[in-house]
Amino acid sequence: MGLGYYVAKAIMSIGSWVFFKRVQVVGLDKIPKTGPVILCANHTNGLADPILLTSHCHRIVRYMMKDTLNDNPVLRLFAAMMHAVPIMRSQDHKDRSARAANNTEAFTVLFQVLQEGGCVGIFPEGYSYIESHLQEIKPGLARIALGVADLKELRVPIVAVGFTYLHKKSCVHEDGYLHRYGYRKQVLIEVGDPFFVSDQQLELYRADPRAAIAQFNECVESEISKVTVGTPDWNVHRTLQTARRIYTPTWACEAITLYHWALLTRRSVDIFDQLVEMGSAESELGNAVTLSVGSACGDLEAMDPDRAGFGDDEVEVLLETP
Repeated sequence: MGLGYYVAKAIMSIGSWVFFKRVQVVGLDKIPKTGPVILCANHTNGLADPILLTSHCHRIVRYMMKDTLNDNPVLRLFAAMMHAVPIMRSQDHKDRSARAANNTEAFTVLFQVLQEGGCVGIFPEGYSYIESHLQEIKPGLARIALGVADLKELRVPIVAVGFTYLHKKSCVHEDGYLHRYGYRKQVLIEVGDPFFVSDQQLELYRADPRAAIAQFNECVESEISKVTVGTPDWNVHRTLQTARRIYTPTWACEAITLYHWALLTRRSVDIFDQLVEMGSAESELGNAVTLSVGSACGDLEAMDPDRAGFGDDEVEVLLETP
Protein backbone atom coordinates (compact mmCIF):
# COMPACT_ATOMS: atom_id res chain seq x y z
CA MET A 1 0.00 0.00 0.00
CA GLY A 2 1.40 3.37 -1.01
CA LEU A 3 2.11 6.48 1.01
CA GLY A 4 -1.31 7.87 0.07
CA TYR A 5 -3.11 5.52 2.44
CA TYR A 6 -1.08 6.64 5.44
CA VAL A 7 -1.55 10.31 4.53
CA ALA A 8 -5.32 9.74 4.32
CA LYS A 9 -5.28 7.85 7.63
CA ALA A 10 -3.35 10.68 9.32
CA ILE A 11 -5.89 13.24 8.10
CA MET A 12 -8.77 11.07 9.29
CA SER A 13 -7.15 10.52 12.68
CA ILE A 14 -6.76 14.26 13.20
CA GLY A 15 -10.33 14.85 12.05
CA SER A 16 -11.77 12.26 14.43
CA TRP A 17 -9.69 13.65 17.32
CA VAL A 18 -11.05 17.15 16.67
CA PHE A 19 -14.66 16.22 15.93
CA PHE A 20 -15.31 13.64 18.65
CA LYS A 21 -15.00 14.40 22.33
CA ARG A 22 -14.25 10.84 23.33
CA VAL A 23 -13.79 7.55 21.50
CA GLN A 24 -13.75 4.31 23.48
CA VAL A 25 -12.61 1.20 21.62
CA VAL A 26 -13.37 -2.24 23.07
CA GLY A 27 -12.05 -5.54 21.70
CA LEU A 28 -9.63 -4.19 19.09
CA ASP A 29 -7.32 -7.13 19.79
CA LYS A 30 -9.98 -9.45 18.31
CA ILE A 31 -9.01 -8.25 14.82
CA PRO A 32 -6.21 -10.55 13.61
CA LYS A 33 -2.92 -8.70 13.26
CA THR A 34 -1.98 -10.65 10.13
CA GLY A 35 -3.72 -12.75 7.52
CA PRO A 36 -6.97 -12.25 5.64
CA VAL A 37 -9.94 -10.76 7.49
CA ILE A 38 -13.26 -9.11 6.65
CA LEU A 39 -14.52 -6.30 8.87
CA CYS A 40 -18.29 -5.73 8.74
CA ALA A 41 -19.85 -2.77 10.56
CA ASN A 42 -23.14 -0.99 11.06
CA HIS A 43 -23.48 2.25 9.11
CA THR A 44 -25.36 4.92 11.09
CA ASN A 45 -23.17 7.96 10.55
CA GLY A 46 -22.15 8.30 6.92
CA LEU A 47 -18.47 9.02 6.33
CA ALA A 48 -17.75 9.14 10.08
CA ASP A 49 -17.95 5.33 10.24
CA PRO A 50 -15.06 4.54 7.84
CA ILE A 51 -13.08 7.49 9.21
CA LEU A 52 -13.28 6.12 12.76
CA LEU A 53 -12.57 2.55 11.68
CA THR A 54 -9.54 3.62 9.64
CA SER A 55 -8.24 5.83 12.45
CA HIS A 56 -8.37 3.14 15.14
CA CYS A 57 -7.72 -0.10 13.24
CA HIS A 58 -4.17 -1.42 13.14
CA ARG A 59 -4.81 -3.05 9.74
CA ILE A 60 -4.77 -1.47 6.29
CA VAL A 61 -8.43 -1.64 5.28
CA ARG A 62 -9.58 -1.92 1.66
CA TYR A 63 -13.18 -0.69 1.64
CA MET A 64 -16.07 -1.51 -0.60
CA MET A 65 -17.69 1.82 -1.53
CA LYS A 66 -20.59 2.89 -3.67
CA ASP A 67 -19.26 4.19 -6.98
CA THR A 68 -21.39 7.35 -6.82
CA LEU A 69 -19.00 8.74 -4.17
CA ASN A 70 -16.57 9.28 -7.04
CA ASP A 71 -18.85 12.06 -8.27
CA ASN A 72 -17.38 14.20 -5.49
CA PRO A 73 -13.79 15.17 -6.39
CA VAL A 74 -12.62 15.28 -2.76
CA LEU A 75 -14.09 11.87 -1.94
CA ARG A 76 -12.72 10.51 -5.21
CA LEU A 77 -9.23 11.62 -4.15
CA PHE A 78 -9.51 9.97 -0.73
CA ALA A 79 -10.95 6.80 -2.29
CA ALA A 80 -7.98 6.61 -4.65
CA MET A 81 -5.51 7.19 -1.79
CA MET A 82 -7.10 4.34 0.18
CA HIS A 83 -7.49 2.05 -2.84
CA ALA A 84 -11.20 1.65 -2.17
CA VAL A 85 -13.08 -0.75 -4.45
CA PRO A 86 -16.18 0.83 -6.08
CA ILE A 87 -19.41 -1.16 -6.25
CA MET A 88 -22.42 -0.35 -8.43
CA ARG A 89 -25.59 -0.57 -6.34
CA SER A 90 -28.95 -1.53 -7.82
CA GLN A 91 -30.60 1.62 -6.46
CA ASP A 92 -28.02 3.76 -8.28
CA HIS A 93 -27.79 1.85 -11.57
CA LYS A 94 -30.70 0.23 -13.38
CA ASP A 95 -28.59 -1.43 -16.11
CA ARG A 96 -28.22 -4.95 -14.73
CA SER A 97 -25.66 -6.11 -17.29
CA ALA A 98 -23.33 -3.16 -16.68
CA ARG A 99 -23.77 -3.55 -12.93
CA ALA A 100 -23.00 -7.26 -13.04
CA ALA A 101 -19.86 -6.77 -15.14
CA ASN A 102 -18.51 -4.03 -12.89
CA ASN A 103 -19.24 -5.86 -9.65
CA THR A 104 -17.76 -9.13 -10.91
CA GLU A 105 -14.51 -7.26 -11.51
CA ALA A 106 -14.76 -5.64 -8.06
CA PHE A 107 -15.26 -9.01 -6.35
CA THR A 108 -12.25 -10.38 -8.20
CA VAL A 109 -10.15 -7.56 -6.75
CA LEU A 110 -11.46 -8.23 -3.24
CA PHE A 111 -10.82 -11.97 -3.56
CA GLN A 112 -7.24 -11.13 -4.51
CA VAL A 113 -6.87 -8.83 -1.49
CA LEU A 114 -7.97 -11.64 0.82
CA GLN A 115 -5.78 -14.22 -0.89
CA GLU A 116 -2.80 -11.94 -0.29
CA GLY A 117 -3.65 -11.75 3.43
CA GLY A 118 -5.29 -8.32 3.32
CA CYS A 119 -8.18 -6.74 5.20
CA VAL A 120 -11.50 -5.88 3.55
CA GLY A 121 -13.96 -3.43 5.10
CA ILE A 122 -17.66 -3.48 4.28
CA PHE A 123 -20.87 -1.92 5.60
CA PRO A 124 -23.27 -4.75 4.74
CA GLU A 125 -26.46 -2.73 5.15
CA GLY A 126 -25.44 -0.93 1.98
CA TYR A 127 -26.24 2.65 3.01
CA SER A 128 -26.16 5.03 5.95
CA TYR A 129 -29.41 5.40 7.88
CA ILE A 130 -30.99 7.18 10.84
CA GLU A 131 -33.30 4.46 12.16
CA SER A 132 -32.80 3.10 15.67
CA HIS A 133 -32.04 -0.46 14.57
CA LEU A 134 -30.10 -2.42 11.98
CA GLN A 135 -31.33 -2.41 8.41
CA GLU A 136 -31.61 -5.34 6.00
CA ILE A 137 -28.25 -6.95 5.28
CA LYS A 138 -27.42 -6.81 1.57
CA PRO A 139 -25.87 -9.82 -0.23
CA GLY A 140 -22.44 -8.25 -0.89
CA LEU A 141 -20.70 -9.56 2.23
CA ALA A 142 -22.15 -13.04 1.78
CA ARG A 143 -21.04 -13.13 -1.85
CA ILE A 144 -17.49 -12.26 -0.80
CA ALA A 145 -17.22 -14.63 2.19
CA LEU A 146 -18.98 -17.56 0.54
CA GLY A 147 -17.41 -16.88 -2.85
CA VAL A 148 -13.83 -16.83 -1.61
CA ALA A 149 -14.52 -19.99 0.44
CA ASP A 150 -15.95 -21.74 -2.62
CA LEU A 151 -13.65 -20.54 -5.41
CA LYS A 152 -10.42 -20.04 -3.48
CA GLU A 153 -10.97 -22.57 -0.66
CA LEU A 154 -10.22 -19.83 1.84
CA ARG A 155 -12.20 -19.55 5.10
CA VAL A 156 -11.71 -15.94 6.10
CA PRO A 157 -12.39 -14.72 9.67
CA ILE A 158 -15.21 -12.18 9.69
CA VAL A 159 -15.26 -9.63 12.50
CA ALA A 160 -18.27 -7.48 13.37
CA VAL A 161 -17.62 -3.87 14.39
CA GLY A 162 -20.29 -1.74 16.06
CA PHE A 163 -20.49 2.05 16.22
CA THR A 164 -22.64 3.68 18.90
CA TYR A 165 -22.80 7.49 18.93
CA LEU A 166 -23.76 9.38 22.09
CA HIS A 167 -24.20 13.08 22.77
CA LYS A 168 -24.31 14.82 26.12
CA LYS A 169 -27.46 16.60 25.02
CA SER A 170 -30.53 14.98 23.53
CA CYS A 171 -29.58 12.78 20.59
CA VAL A 172 -33.09 12.64 19.14
CA HIS A 173 -34.92 15.26 17.14
CA GLU A 174 -38.58 16.05 17.76
CA ASP A 175 -39.47 13.84 14.80
CA GLY A 176 -37.79 10.91 16.55
CA TYR A 177 -34.67 10.67 14.43
CA LEU A 178 -31.14 10.44 15.75
CA HIS A 179 -29.05 13.59 15.70
CA ARG A 180 -25.99 11.95 14.19
CA TYR A 181 -23.71 14.86 13.47
CA GLY A 182 -23.45 16.61 16.84
CA TYR A 183 -20.02 18.17 17.35
CA ARG A 184 -17.88 16.72 20.16
CA LYS A 185 -20.11 13.75 20.76
CA GLN A 186 -18.87 10.49 22.23
CA VAL A 187 -18.41 7.28 20.30
CA LEU A 188 -18.19 3.66 21.37
CA ILE A 189 -16.52 1.22 18.97
CA GLU A 190 -17.06 -2.43 19.87
CA VAL A 191 -15.34 -5.32 18.12
CA GLY A 192 -16.89 -8.77 18.20
CA ASP A 193 -15.42 -12.26 18.10
CA PRO A 194 -14.41 -13.60 14.66
CA PHE A 195 -16.80 -15.98 12.93
CA PHE A 196 -16.39 -18.09 9.81
CA VAL A 197 -18.35 -19.59 6.94
CA SER A 198 -19.53 -22.98 8.16
CA ASP A 199 -19.36 -26.25 6.22
CA GLN A 200 -23.15 -26.33 6.11
CA GLN A 201 -23.35 -22.81 4.67
CA LEU A 202 -20.74 -23.61 2.03
CA GLU A 203 -22.53 -26.80 0.98
CA LEU A 204 -25.82 -24.90 0.77
CA TYR A 205 -24.13 -22.15 -1.27
CA ARG A 206 -23.01 -24.69 -3.86
CA ALA A 207 -26.52 -26.13 -4.07
CA ASP A 208 -28.66 -23.02 -3.61
CA PRO A 209 -26.73 -19.71 -3.50
CA ARG A 210 -29.80 -17.59 -2.78
CA ALA A 211 -30.79 -19.65 0.27
CA ALA A 212 -27.20 -19.73 1.52
CA ILE A 213 -26.86 -15.95 1.26
CA ALA A 214 -30.12 -15.44 3.18
CA GLN A 215 -28.96 -17.80 5.92
CA PHE A 216 -25.52 -16.19 6.11
CA ASN A 217 -27.08 -12.72 6.33
CA GLU A 218 -29.02 -13.81 9.40
CA CYS A 219 -25.73 -14.80 11.00
CA VAL A 220 -24.17 -11.43 10.08
CA GLU A 221 -27.12 -9.53 11.54
CA SER A 222 -26.86 -11.52 14.76
CA GLU A 223 -23.12 -10.81 15.11
CA ILE A 224 -23.47 -7.08 14.45
CA SER A 225 -26.37 -6.89 16.90
CA LYS A 226 -24.04 -8.13 19.64
CA VAL A 227 -21.83 -5.04 19.29
CA THR A 228 -24.48 -2.36 18.64
CA VAL A 229 -27.34 -0.82 20.56
CA GLY A 230 -30.66 -1.14 18.74
CA THR A 231 -34.27 -0.49 19.76
CA PRO A 232 -37.59 -1.10 17.94
CA ASP A 233 -38.06 2.65 17.43
CA TRP A 234 -36.92 6.01 18.79
CA ASN A 235 -39.89 6.27 21.14
CA VAL A 236 -38.77 3.11 22.93
CA HIS A 237 -35.15 4.32 22.81
CA ARG A 238 -35.99 7.64 24.50
CA THR A 239 -38.16 5.99 27.12
CA LEU A 240 -35.53 3.38 27.95
CA GLN A 241 -32.87 6.06 28.39
CA THR A 242 -35.16 8.18 30.56
CA ALA A 243 -35.86 5.22 32.81
CA ARG A 244 -32.18 4.31 32.91
CA ARG A 245 -31.22 7.80 34.08
CA ILE A 246 -33.90 7.67 36.77
CA TYR A 247 -32.94 4.22 38.01
CA THR A 248 -29.20 4.79 37.91
CA PRO A 249 -27.87 6.86 40.83
CA THR A 250 -25.74 9.92 40.11
CA TRP A 251 -22.64 8.25 41.51
CA ALA A 252 -23.09 5.34 39.09
CA CYS A 253 -23.76 7.61 36.08
CA GLU A 254 -20.48 9.41 36.66
CA ALA A 255 -18.50 6.18 36.92
CA ILE A 256 -20.12 4.21 34.11
CA THR A 257 -18.15 3.84 30.86
CA LEU A 258 -19.61 4.01 27.35
CA TYR A 259 -19.13 0.25 27.11
CA HIS A 260 -21.06 -0.46 30.31
CA TRP A 261 -23.76 1.98 29.19
CA ALA A 262 -24.12 -0.09 26.01
CA LEU A 263 -24.26 -3.35 27.98
CA LEU A 264 -26.96 -1.92 30.24
CA THR A 265 -29.00 -0.65 27.31
CA ARG A 266 -28.74 -3.93 25.42
CA ARG A 267 -29.82 -5.79 28.54
CA SER A 268 -32.82 -3.46 28.87
CA VAL A 269 -33.79 -3.98 25.24
CA ASP A 270 -33.51 -7.78 25.58
CA ILE A 271 -35.87 -7.76 28.55
CA PHE A 272 -38.21 -5.33 26.78
CA ASP A 273 -38.34 -7.63 23.73
CA GLN A 274 -39.21 -10.56 25.98
CA LEU A 275 -42.06 -8.56 27.48
CA VAL A 276 -43.30 -7.69 23.99
CA GLU A 277 -43.31 -11.37 23.05
CA MET A 278 -45.37 -12.09 26.17
CA GLY A 279 -47.80 -9.36 25.13
CA SER A 280 -47.18 -7.14 28.14
CA ALA A 281 -45.41 -4.22 26.47
CA GLU A 282 -47.41 -3.17 23.44
CA SER A 283 -50.12 -1.31 25.35
CA GLU A 284 -48.19 -0.37 28.49
CA LEU A 285 -44.84 1.01 27.38
CA GLY A 286 -44.12 2.68 30.70
CA ASN A 287 -44.67 -0.48 32.72
CA ALA A 288 -42.57 -2.57 30.36
CA VAL A 289 -39.71 -0.09 30.39
CA THR A 290 -39.87 0.12 34.18
CA LEU A 291 -39.51 -3.65 34.43
CA SER A 292 -36.79 -3.96 31.78
CA VAL A 293 -34.58 -1.10 32.96
CA GLY A 294 -35.14 -1.93 36.61
CA SER A 295 -34.10 -5.53 36.00
CA ALA A 296 -31.09 -4.47 33.92
CA CYS A 297 -29.91 -1.97 36.52
CA GLY A 298 -30.22 -4.67 39.13
CA ASP A 299 -27.53 -6.60 37.26
CA LEU A 300 -24.97 -3.81 37.74
CA GLU A 301 -22.37 -4.70 40.32
CA ALA A 302 -22.58 -2.58 43.49
CA MET A 303 -25.82 -0.92 42.38
CA ASP A 304 -27.83 0.35 45.33
CA PRO A 305 -31.47 0.93 44.21
CA ASP A 306 -32.28 2.95 47.34
CA ARG A 307 -29.70 5.58 46.46
CA ALA A 308 -31.46 6.26 43.16
CA GLY A 309 -34.30 7.85 45.10
CA PHE A 310 -37.06 6.34 42.98
CA GLY A 311 -39.15 3.21 43.24
CA ASP A 312 -41.14 1.47 40.51
CA ASP A 313 -44.30 3.50 41.23
CA GLU A 314 -42.47 6.83 41.01
CA VAL A 315 -40.71 5.80 37.78
CA GLU A 316 -44.02 4.84 36.18
CA VAL A 317 -45.52 8.22 37.06
CA LEU A 318 -42.49 10.08 35.72
CA LEU A 319 -42.56 8.17 32.45
CA GLU A 320 -46.21 9.06 31.96
CA THR A 321 -45.60 12.75 32.70
CA PRO A 322 -45.47 14.88 29.50
